[in-house]
Amino acid sequence: MKNLIANIVSVITLLTLSSVNAQVLFSDDFESYNVGPFLNNTNGWQVNGFYNDVRIFNEPNRGKVLAWGWNTTPNNLFSIAKCVQPGIFKDYDERDLGNDVLKLEFEFWCKDFTGNFAELFDSSVGFESNDYYFKCEVNANESMIYSSSTHPANYKKVYNHKWIKVEVYFEYFEITDSWEIHTYIPMLKYWGVQKRTTLGYPDIYIGFGVYKPITSYSGALIKYDNIKLSAVPNRPAFVNVNEWISSKFNVYPNPTTNVVNITNSENMLVNQITIYDVTGKQLSTKNFNNETEIQLNVENLASGTYLLHLQTNQGMAVKKLIKK
Repeated sequence: MKNLIANIVSVITLLTLSSVNAQVLFSDDFESYNVGPFLNNTNGWQVNGFYNDVRIFNEPNRGKVLAWGWNTTPNNLFSIAKCVQPGIFKDYDERDLGNDVLKLEFEFWCKDFTGNFAELFDSSVGFESNDYYFKCEVNANESMIYSSSTHPANYKKVYNHKWIKVEVYFEYFEITDSWEIHTYIPMLKYWGVQKRTTLGYPDIYIGFGVYKPITSYSGALIKYDNIKLSAVPNRPAFVNVNEWISSKFNVYPNPTTNVVNITNSENMLVNQITIYDVTGKQLSTKNFNNETEIQLNVENLASGTYLLHLQTNQGMAVKKLIKK
């Protein structure tokens, strides 16, 4: 129990320090705008759309939000729009010393279209239309959230059509000259990871689309609110995310001295293991060839407690390891 309390206090302390030291680079809650069409070049936003409207909408019990919809002239092909805040990631160079992780947060809502005749609705947030770190896709059969179209660890999660908060962390690793993008949705217990050599365009790109529409829509279909980009000291460790996946893995012996065995009961394929200390600092990464059973050498680790992030074909698992 004492160890559990100590771990909880450590996580709370880390999150508190990150919040206190956070440096806001950009924010928009849309409260300063007039209700109605969201005009191009409003507060730096580049707005463009076809066969629909992007508007500032007064949401009951919330306030003003950015909304897309009002697809009143379907052309049987598509109805799309975009809102872009260009060059915003360049402000990373202006961050305070020690704030080495970028954090983008926003709130999202999408109308339920399952069972509808339209072929597909979606909305994404990323660097450009085909390079995203958040996407919601709805068709006649399902509503899904995911965070990448190409990364091998990408997986999908069912969306419940409620307002959700999305947190995206961009972390640079000098030793490998590479980036990790972590998409975290607390309400859905979703955690997706991309590993990249570059970040791509330095823009915040919000895309909207309905494809092959045959029905007119008179109201808002998708909404965003409280968009904020900050530079923070650390990325949270996201303990207790993806509990089901984590529960299927066995790590033994634990505590260990040299080698630990990692197995799972669902034949999930592991393609990468990253080791973090309890402060969230990344210590090492090792790649695997989609293996179900792994022997991991940890003899070079100092005595202490660590978190193993197991990247699988079904999502991310986190297991605690104690090194003697």
